[in-house]
Amino acid sequence: MDTQDTLQKTIPELRIAPRPSAEILQMLTEKIPGLHPLPAAILWNRGYRDFASIKAFMQPALPDFSRMPAMKGMRAAVARITAARAAGEKILVYGDYDVDGTCATAVMYSFLKKAGASVESYNPDRYLEGYGISRAGIEFAEKAGHTLLITLDCGIAATNRIAEARAAGIDVIVCDHHTPGEVLPRALAVLNPKQKDCPLYGEELCGCGVAFLLIRALCEAWSLPEKMWREALPLTAVATCCDIVDLTGMNRGIVKAGLTSLNENPPPGIAAMLQKAGYSGTLSVADVVFKIGPRINAAGRLAHAREAVQLLISPDTASAAPFAERLEALNRERRILDKEVTAEAADVMTNYDPQLTKSATVVKSDNWHKGVIGITASRLTEICYRPAVVFTEADGALTGSARSVEGFDIYAALKDCEDLFSRFGGHKAAAGVSLPSENFEAFRARFEQAVEARTKGIAPRPAIDIDAEADFSEWYDGRFKQFFNQLNRLKPYGPKNREPLFLTRECRAEDVRIVGTDHLRFKARSDGAGRASFPVIAFGYGHLFDTLSSGAAFSMAYTIGTNEWNGRTSLQLEAKDIRPEKAEV
Repeated sequence: MDTQDTLQKTIPELRIAPRPSAEILQMLTEKIPGLHPLPAAILWNRGYRDFASIKAFMQPALPDFSRMPAMKGMRAAVARITAARAAGEKILVYGDYDVDGTCATAVMYSFLKKAGASVESYNPDRYLEGYGISRAGIEFAEKAGHTLLITLDCGIAATNRIAEARAAGIDVIVCDHHTPGEVLPRALAVLNPKQKDCPLYGEELCGCGVAFLLIRALCEAWSLPEKMWREALPLTAVATCCDIVDLTGMNRGIVKAGLTSLNENPPPGIAAMLQKAGYSGTLSVADVVFKIGPRINAAGRLAHAREAVQLLISPDTASAAPFAERLEALNRERRILDKEVTAEAADVMTNYDPQLTKSATVVKSDNWHKGVIGITASRLTEICYRPAVVFTEADGALTGSARSVEGFDIYAALKDCEDLFSRFGGHKAAAGVSLPSENFEAFRARFEQAVEARTKGIAPRPAIDIDAEADFSEWYDGRFKQFFNQLNRLKPYGPKNREPLFLTRECRAEDVRIVGTDHLRFKARSDGAGRASFPVIAFGYGHLFDTLSSGAAFSMAYTIGTNEWNGRTSLQLEAKDIRPEKAEV
């Protein structure tokens, strides 16, 4: 079976948000004079229904930290770090090897060093040590004489390792955001907003976001200038975007402020990386996720995460340049491995499950690179819309990465199999597991049962959420400038605040061209919009060239943005779904 054929048969459901009543829209526009009806409808449907909430959303800012309750464990953490700094104790910041962990390591190390503390950084080797706090890491801290260990983006499940550190005379502060288990590690302080008794419970911070709040609290305790904690914002924004956490609440303020810094005065390491990648445009959340994130991740996937940390803590672009060049080369290698392993994993998936009727995808090989199995799991969820776990095998043990689909809590399903694991951690969208090879078949069967029970045997179906069905003339009129400005004020886009998507029916295409290998450029018009037509880019829709060239009517779901070329900026729609009108929408 051709997995691509299967993907094409899985037509996403179009979920069209209802248009608020005329009375509701009139009420909103009376409260906020000048608010365009379409942004008003989007805000209402996303839960922003009064002046205060709309103003706060459209003018995202960092919270007033002086009025914000302290995270559980924060006072104890600040007191212990303060004592260590005053006494000249050696502090070790210990971060994970992904974007979140390396950014957290870089901001915490840079801050403590600049604040006069004695500090070193450590990131585990993905292949020799695995995820989280390792025995080698504890031994390193003990031999080097560190008396305080600060974990970043890891540690919440490391009960045994933290007990070993305490036995060696090392105090531990855990900064993590992964779901806590039933038993918390006996650390000096645990900073994690997912603790149900934490005053910040519900804030979906990434690991670097937790580290940022610790840095902010230390600045206040040590009477340091605001500039010190603001310097952590660009990398905290990078981590927040790349860890795919909700872009609402505090995260929205962090990313807004961080993106501004990244575009106006990026850290030297990021500037060197973008220069090496040949990118010079204005960074958006998507640019951070797809241009910066993979390059930082490439170090931990294919070499060692410390290379990314060295880039991120570089004091100037000249010293950062060699690390940027190294990460660029690693990222090129990662792309090749990504394609190879995904193709092999797709074959394994369809050989085991030819009709793709299982509730989950669980595959393994002893030939897959450990650094790309997480990417491969994500690719398999795109090919076959269901939770996926991809394992690579070495020395009788399996290391796996799990990825979910929208609305399914993969952490809960994996929890049902916890007794089969030697290590396990993650959250509802992604997780990492390790287990003995002999437990593979038992895990596969039980995990499939767990997924089926939670989905009640109904296979998840991909969906495209439409914010408004509207003819082009509803937004391209005498108020277009006002509409477009208000639309842009909904940024930054991301989880729980995706880019608004519109649906227009009875479209016709003009000047249809194939670009690249499978993309289309054309101009779209609709009968209700008179003679106006709009440039469209449609990635992956080359197979519709003949249909659109024939003048046939089609429905199109799209975002409204701009295209920058040769210093000129012009309006451009990006098609997210195109269907001939005869197809059911």
